[in-house]
Amino acid sequence: MSLGARLLLVGAILPALALLGALAIGRAMFARELTSAVDDAMRTQAAIEAVSLFDGPHGEPHLHLRRSQLARSAADASEAALYDDTGTRVVIWPDDGRAPDHVSLSEASTEPRLRTADGLRELRVRVRSPDGRRWVLWLGHDLGPHDAAVTAYDRTAAIVVVLVTLLLLGAQIAHAAGLTRRLRLLAQHMRRLREGDLASAPPPDGGRDLVGELRDSIADATDRLREAKEARERLVADAAHELRTPLATMRTAIDVTLRRERAAEDLRDALERTREEVDRLAATAADLLELASGGRAEEEREPLDLVALAEDAILAARSVASDRGVELALRGDAFVPTVAAPRALRRAIDNLVANALAFAPEGSAIEVHVERDGEGAQLRVRDHGPGIPDAQRDAVFQPFHRLDRSRSGTGLGLAIVREVATRHGGRAFARAPDDDGPGAELVLELGARGRTG
Repeated sequence: MSLGARLLLVGAILPALALLGALAIGRAMFARELTSAVDDAMRTQAAIEAVSLFDGPHGEPHLHLRRSQLARSAADASEAALYDDTGTRVVIWPDDGRAPDHVSLSEASTEPRLRTADGLRELRVRVRSPDGRRWVLWLGHDLGPHDAAVTAYDRTAAIVVVLVTLLLLGAQIAHAAGLTRRLRLLAQHMRRLREGDLASAPPPDGGRDLVGELRDSIADATDRLREAKEARERLVADAAHELRTPLATMRTAIDVTLRRERAAEDLRDALERTREEVDRLAATAADLLELASGGRAEEEREPLDLVALAEDAILAARSVASDRGVELALRGDAFVPTVAAPRALRRAIDNLVANALAFAPEGSAIEVHVERDGEGAQLRVRDHGPGIPDAQRDAVFQPFHRLDRSRSGTGLGLAIVREVATRHGGRAFARAPDDDGPGAELVLELGARGRTG
């Protein structure tokens, strides 16, 4: 069943059927109340007639209904008759009334009996005269007004059902058409996405309902897919460029070596240069694998102390820092608990320290600050090098981006830092130092979901 048909069924047809059922129940209750009112009035009238049938001057039976037609309600009996103990009709009103010609005593009892026959509501009750004789009092009420009221109800109910059904159908047809059109446009956009078309956004919707939220979510997902595709293409292009340079160097060195006979020392020098390029290729490949793996093969997380992890990274880099005449210092809180993948987080800290060492001038210091940050944790690495221009502070976290092309390295270190931060619910960014001095400060934040209690 199509969406439009379901909307019509649920939004129009089923409510119309429910309304029809409710009106049918109301009709039955209305008819029952009308009949109950007639029965109560006839019982009351029968009681009055029973005590006054024989109060005439000569004791002859007579009907008070016949004498006075005043002050009678619409529910009172419109016809009456009296039968003696032989079943013979003695009195009738009106003269052309529909009272039966003969009613035996067995057809009545001391309790009023009510029934409906031929559009007439009948009451029969047995009464006694002062001399002990038994009689049957018959009262009849024409149900024509009763049936007319029920018919009027039916007519009104039918009009209401038709009008409500038409209103619901019109509203649901318009709603179904609009909703179907909106969803069809989203479905068309999703088919384009499946075919690889990430250039176009889903059509504007303007609705503030769930479909509008769905459209906004799809638009956001499309933007993210497009950005991911562009980033992947840039990464592939940059990786090809970065890999081509050492390969070309290796090929050139090998070609030059093979052109003529070389001494063993020359061959050794050529092989050492080639090995350096192989090491460079291996480092680049390792960083590419680390960056590309993302969270697909995510390391198991465990509670750890971020301060202890930073201490280990500083100890590992201290010899390199000493060779360059740079001091490494740890600042901040004594204990910062978090839940993280130890190897991935250690790799990110190592990359931050290595980046600072690459730019720190001889005789300067690098401070590593570790502290709690609300419900999360923060690690900052401050150097006193040339700093990062404002326009480059986000670009330095892009793969293969280098501020100084003359320096060695794969250009993937800070990209890995940002990837690790994202996987841990945080972020990585660069900013100017708070003391307005030279250098840069790179910040690694871990989100609240990465912190222990």
